[in-house]
Amino acid sequence: MWVVLMDGTKLGLEKAGVELILSEGSFVAHRTLVVADRTITAERIVIATGSRPADSPCPDLLKMFQF
Repeated sequence: MWVVLMDGTKLGLEKAGVELILSEGSFVAHRTLVVADRTITAERIVIATGSRPADSPCPDLLKMFQF
């Protein structure tokens, strides 16, 4: 598994009090997640799967958003 997290993003999340767990997990109940042999219950759980930029199949799309 390749994990790339920009240092600024990681630092910002940690400063906001977000615990980062880089692993697979499963929801087992409402607001309850089992991940890395831990059971976590929280009011809010963020699942960030990552993303990669891609070229638009519509060349004129980017022109709509240029200022």
